[in-house]
Amino acid sequence: MFADSNNAISAWLVHRDQSAARWLVHTHSPQVLSLARRWGAPAEMEQDVLQEVFMRVFKALPRLDLTQPFAPWLTVLARNTCSKLRRRWCHRHRLSACFENAALDVDTCELADERDAHQIIASQERQDLLDEAMRQLPERDRSLLNLQYGEGRSGSEIATAMGVSAGTVRVSIHRIRHRLTQEISRLSNL
Repeated sequence: MFADSNNAISAWLVHRDQSAARWLVHTHSPQVLSLARRWGAPAEMEQDVLQEVFMRVFKALPRLDLTQPFAPWLTVLARNTCSKLRRRWCHRHRLSACFENAALDVDTCELADERDAHQIIASQERQDLLDEAMRQLPERDRSLLNLQYGEGRSGSEIATAMGVSAGTVRVSIHRIRHRLTQEISRLSNL
Protein backbone atom coordinates (compact mmCIF):
# COMPACT_ATOMS: atom_id res chain seq x y z
CA MET A 1 0.00 0.00 0.00
CA PHE A 2 2.70 2.53 1.04
CA ALA A 3 6.35 2.27 -0.01
CA ASP A 4 7.70 3.32 3.37
CA SER A 5 6.82 5.05 6.62
CA ASN A 6 7.59 8.52 5.28
CA ASN A 7 5.03 8.11 2.48
CA ALA A 8 2.39 6.98 4.96
CA ILE A 9 3.24 9.83 7.34
CA SER A 10 2.99 12.36 4.54
CA ALA A 11 -0.38 10.94 3.44
CA TRP A 12 -1.69 11.15 6.97
CA LEU A 13 -0.35 14.66 7.61
CA VAL A 14 -1.58 16.12 4.33
CA HIS A 15 -4.88 14.27 3.79
CA ARG A 16 -5.54 12.67 7.20
CA ASP A 17 -5.62 9.40 5.24
CA GLN A 18 -6.93 6.77 7.68
CA SER A 19 -5.47 3.95 5.59
CA ALA A 20 -2.03 5.54 6.12
CA ALA A 21 -2.62 5.60 9.86
CA ARG A 22 -3.71 1.94 9.83
CA TRP A 23 -0.65 1.04 7.74
CA LEU A 24 1.71 2.78 10.21
CA VAL A 25 0.11 1.06 13.19
CA HIS A 26 0.03 -2.34 11.50
CA THR A 27 3.62 -2.07 10.25
CA HIS A 28 5.19 -0.79 13.45
CA SER A 29 3.08 -2.59 16.09
CA PRO A 30 5.47 -5.59 16.35
CA GLN A 31 8.40 -3.24 17.06
CA VAL A 32 6.43 -1.40 19.76
CA LEU A 33 5.11 -4.61 21.35
CA SER A 34 8.61 -6.10 21.42
CA LEU A 35 9.95 -3.02 23.15
CA ALA A 36 7.03 -2.99 25.60
CA ARG A 37 7.73 -6.62 26.54
CA ARG A 38 11.40 -5.82 27.12
CA TRP A 39 10.33 -2.94 29.38
CA GLY A 40 8.25 -5.36 31.45
CA ALA A 41 4.75 -4.49 30.28
CA PRO A 42 2.33 -7.11 31.62
CA ALA A 43 0.70 -9.20 28.88
CA GLU A 44 -2.75 -7.87 29.77
CA MET A 45 -1.49 -4.29 29.31
CA GLU A 46 0.20 -4.71 25.90
CA GLN A 47 -2.75 -3.33 23.94
CA ASP A 48 -2.92 -0.35 26.30
CA VAL A 49 0.77 0.31 25.69
CA LEU A 50 0.28 0.03 21.95
CA GLN A 51 -2.64 2.45 22.04
CA GLU A 52 -0.77 4.96 24.23
CA VAL A 53 2.34 4.87 22.05
CA PHE A 54 0.44 5.43 18.82
CA MET A 55 -1.67 8.17 20.36
CA ARG A 56 1.59 9.95 21.18
CA VAL A 57 3.00 9.16 17.74
CA PHE A 58 0.10 10.75 15.88
CA LYS A 59 0.11 13.72 18.23
CA ALA A 60 3.85 14.29 17.61
CA LEU A 61 3.95 13.52 13.87
CA PRO A 62 3.52 17.16 12.78
CA ARG A 63 6.83 17.94 14.53
CA LEU A 64 8.69 14.96 13.03
CA ASP A 65 11.64 15.71 10.75
CA LEU A 66 10.92 13.53 7.72
CA THR A 67 14.58 13.65 6.68
CA GLN A 68 15.39 11.46 9.69
CA PRO A 69 14.52 7.74 9.86
CA PHE A 70 11.17 6.99 11.47
CA ALA A 71 12.04 3.74 13.29
CA PRO A 72 14.63 5.21 15.72
CA TRP A 73 12.29 8.10 16.51
CA LEU A 74 9.46 5.65 17.17
CA THR A 75 11.74 3.53 19.37
CA VAL A 76 12.65 6.51 21.56
CA LEU A 77 9.02 7.60 21.82
CA ALA A 78 7.90 4.04 22.67
CA ARG A 79 10.69 3.62 25.23
CA ASN A 80 9.75 6.89 26.95
CA THR A 81 6.07 5.96 26.91
CA CYS A 82 6.78 2.52 28.39
CA SER A 83 8.92 4.12 31.08
CA LYS A 84 6.12 6.53 32.03
CA LEU A 85 3.52 3.77 32.01
CA ARG A 86 5.71 1.52 34.13
CA ARG A 87 6.13 4.27 36.73
CA ARG A 88 2.35 4.76 36.70
CA TRP A 89 1.73 1.01 37.14
CA CYS A 90 4.24 0.79 39.98
CA HIS A 91 2.68 3.76 41.74
CA ARG A 92 -0.83 2.39 41.25
CA HIS A 93 0.26 -1.03 42.52
CA ARG A 94 1.77 0.50 45.65
CA LEU A 95 -1.38 2.51 46.26
CA SER A 96 -3.62 -0.52 45.81
CA ALA A 97 -1.40 -2.49 48.21
CA CYS A 98 -1.94 0.26 50.78
CA PHE A 99 -5.71 0.27 50.44
CA GLU A 100 -6.25 -3.49 50.18
CA ASN A 101 -5.23 -4.05 53.76
CA ALA A 102 -7.58 -1.84 55.79
CA ALA A 103 -5.78 -2.67 59.04
CA LEU A 104 -2.53 -1.29 57.65
CA ASP A 105 -1.71 2.13 59.02
CA VAL A 106 -1.30 4.60 56.16
CA ASP A 107 1.82 6.05 57.79
CA THR A 108 3.60 2.71 57.46
CA CYS A 109 2.88 2.43 53.74
CA GLU A 110 5.68 4.16 51.90
CA LEU A 111 5.05 5.15 48.31
CA ALA A 112 8.68 6.04 47.70
CA ASP A 113 11.51 6.53 50.11
CA GLU A 114 14.33 9.03 49.68
CA ARG A 115 16.71 6.40 48.28
CA ASP A 116 14.21 5.58 45.51
CA ALA A 117 14.05 9.26 44.54
CA HIS A 118 17.86 9.42 44.32
CA GLN A 119 17.91 6.26 42.22
CA ILE A 120 15.30 7.70 39.86
CA ILE A 121 17.27 10.93 39.48
CA ALA A 122 20.53 9.04 38.92
CA SER A 123 18.83 6.79 36.38
CA GLN A 124 17.44 9.80 34.51
CA GLU A 125 20.87 11.45 34.53
CA ARG A 126 22.41 8.28 33.05
CA GLN A 127 19.67 8.20 30.41
CA ASP A 128 20.32 11.85 29.55
CA LEU A 129 24.06 11.12 29.21
CA LEU A 130 23.32 8.15 26.97
CA ASP A 131 20.94 10.21 24.81
CA GLU A 132 23.54 12.96 24.39
CA ALA A 133 26.30 10.44 23.63
CA MET A 134 24.04 8.77 21.03
CA ARG A 135 23.52 12.15 19.34
CA GLN A 136 27.30 12.46 18.98
CA LEU A 137 27.52 9.20 17.00
CA PRO A 138 27.27 9.20 13.21
CA GLU A 139 23.83 8.31 11.80
CA ARG A 140 25.04 4.92 10.50
CA ASP A 141 26.24 3.94 13.98
CA ARG A 142 22.97 5.05 15.61
CA SER A 143 21.01 3.08 13.02
CA LEU A 144 23.10 -0.03 13.64
CA LEU A 145 22.57 0.22 17.42
CA ASN A 146 18.86 0.78 16.86
CA LEU A 147 18.60 -2.35 14.72
CA GLN A 148 20.41 -4.39 17.38
CA TYR A 149 18.91 -2.99 20.58
CA GLY A 150 15.86 -0.97 19.55
CA GLU A 151 14.32 -3.45 17.12
CA GLY A 152 15.96 -6.55 18.64
CA ARG A 153 17.34 -7.85 15.37
CA SER A 154 20.04 -10.50 15.44
CA GLY A 155 23.52 -9.95 14.06
CA SER A 156 22.80 -12.23 11.13
CA GLU A 157 19.58 -10.36 10.27
CA ILE A 158 21.44 -7.06 10.32
CA ALA A 159 24.29 -8.54 8.26
CA THR A 160 21.84 -9.79 5.63
CA ALA A 161 20.10 -6.42 5.46
CA MET A 162 23.40 -4.57 5.15
CA GLY A 163 25.05 -7.05 2.80
CA VAL A 164 28.00 -7.73 5.10
CA SER A 165 29.12 -10.66 7.24
CA ALA A 166 27.80 -11.29 10.75
CA GLY A 167 31.36 -10.89 12.04
CA THR A 168 31.53 -7.41 10.56
CA VAL A 169 28.31 -6.50 12.36
CA ARG A 170 29.62 -7.86 15.68
CA VAL A 171 32.91 -5.96 15.36
CA SER A 172 31.09 -2.77 14.32
CA ILE A 173 28.71 -2.94 17.26
CA HIS A 174 31.60 -3.65 19.63
CA ARG A 175 33.49 -0.60 18.34
CA ILE A 176 30.39 1.61 18.44
CA ARG A 177 29.68 0.58 22.03
CA HIS A 178 33.29 1.34 22.94
CA ARG A 179 33.01 4.82 21.36
CA LEU A 180 29.70 5.33 23.12
CA THR A 181 31.27 4.41 26.48
CA GLN A 182 34.11 6.85 25.87
CA GLU A 183 31.68 9.61 24.91
CA ILE A 184 29.61 8.98 28.05
CA SER A 185 32.78 9.19 30.17
CA ARG A 186 33.75 12.42 28.44
CA LEU A 187 30.31 13.94 28.96
CA SER A 188 30.10 12.89 32.59
CA ASN A 189 33.43 14.62 33.31
CA LEU A 190 32.22 17.96 31.92
